[in-house]
Amino acid sequence: MSPVRKRREQHLQNAHHRLLQQRRFFSCRFRRRYVVFFLLFVGYILCLLLAMHRLNVTLSSSSNHVLSYFLRDAKRPIQQSPNSTLALLSPPGLLGGYRNQVLRWIAFVLYAKQHHLEQIYLPSILWSTQIVTLTNESKWYPIPMEWIFDVPYWNQFHPQLPLLIWEPLHNSDCWEFPRTTANTTLHPLQQATLDRGYLHPLRNITLQLKEFNPRKQDFLPLVQHCQHPVVYGGGTQAGRLWNDYLEYFTKKKITHRKEILQVDEWVYRALRPAPQWRAVAQQCVVTHTPHYAVLHARLEMDMMAHVCGIDMERNLTRILQQVATVFETNYPHVTGLVIAVSRAGMMAPTESAERQAHSQHNLETLNRLVREGWSVGSRQVQVLECGERLVQEHYVSHPEVVDHGSLLHSVVNFDLALNADVFIGVRSSSYSTDVLTSRHYMGKGYHNYRYTKTDHIEKVEGLPEPHSNCARKKKTEKI
Repeated sequence: MSPVRKRREQHLQNAHHRLLQQRRFFSCRFRRRYVVFFLLFVGYILCLLLAMHRLNVTLSSSSNHVLSYFLRDAKRPIQQSPNSTLALLSPPGLLGGYRNQVLRWIAFVLYAKQHHLEQIYLPSILWSTQIVTLTNESKWYPIPMEWIFDVPYWNQFHPQLPLLIWEPLHNSDCWEFPRTTANTTLHPLQQATLDRGYLHPLRNITLQLKEFNPRKQDFLPLVQHCQHPVVYGGGTQAGRLWNDYLEYFTKKKITHRKEILQVDEWVYRALRPAPQWRAVAQQCVVTHTPHYAVLHARLEMDMMAHVCGIDMERNLTRILQQVATVFETNYPHVTGLVIAVSRAGMMAPTESAERQAHSQHNLETLNRLVREGWSVGSRQVQVLECGERLVQEHYVSHPEVVDHGSLLHSVVNFDLALNADVFIGVRSSSYSTDVLTSRHYMGKGYHNYRYTKTDHIEKVEGLPEPHSNCARKKKTEKI
């Protein structure tokens, strides 16, 4: 081989060797870089998981801090001190039947928790009650919360729940204390609400006491500037609080549902009747039967006409046939049945001949059962009416007590249902759903049932489904 060719081959070999070394170098270099990137990524993931774990521990161990982002964003920004106070927009206060008002109250409490508002101003909390006038007309009136509920007992749940305070708000930018004297032309409930004070921007609306449709007028824009107290509520149609509740509890994909349900449970536990009304409720069963069941028979005219009542059984006889099957097989010791129903609601005027026929049959059946009792197999069960009858008897023996209206009747029956051996409710009723829920939290969920329109009674296992908007549900089903 010639020297030139030899040098050329040597040169090629050297070049090939250098190329292999460079490949090995860059290959090792990139491998090291990938390894570094991978380790950094793993470290980032571990740090993120650790932060989420610490956040979860904080939420679990300090449920008082229900962080603002786990609920939906506020309608408007709020700036307040840690001990700021929240007031309910009144008018309109809380709207609807008893348990629909409770659902709005839960949403109001969640709003306070969301914005770290530690106190709720009690004079602003007005519930709604229906009173039958001398002309046999039903009219809604506001009623102070402490007239119905046990406020000192509620405050025992602080700091898990906001504190209900009565003390005057010094240097308030929106709350005005009353300067009016007693007006004999006002209903006692109207006078009582005026004596508590009112939101100054709504002074003329409140003092004039003019009739208005709370479903069509929204007063919140008039008080959005208020900071001491902060004000929330109102809205058109079903209102903000109702829509808030549906968003909190019916959305399938909502973060921190556990914390929301915890607040829900606290409210159910803390909201109980005032001591005098608990004593009235117990008078119905203590003197008659120690072991009793409560049937929530939703047979009033308003429910027969409501979209939620479409799938409810309307015949009391058929409902009792379902209840009898449970009594015979599981509860031989039960000797009393409290039927929670509004006679006034059953006798409300209607243009429907079908509803009128149902109402007449149900009233005749109820009268006969209360008078003669109810035969279940070889056993005689005493049938009791408590809410309306007990409260009316209390008014007779205490003439100084003002008529509290339908709200008190519902509260008395609700308390009886909570303490009953057995409860039988019905689907699509917020009242029944809340009794079932409260009894579950109390450890009595095993004895919860619902009557149906298909002639069989169903046992409710665990927590019932949250109450939903029947109109929306029916619309969705049609679509």
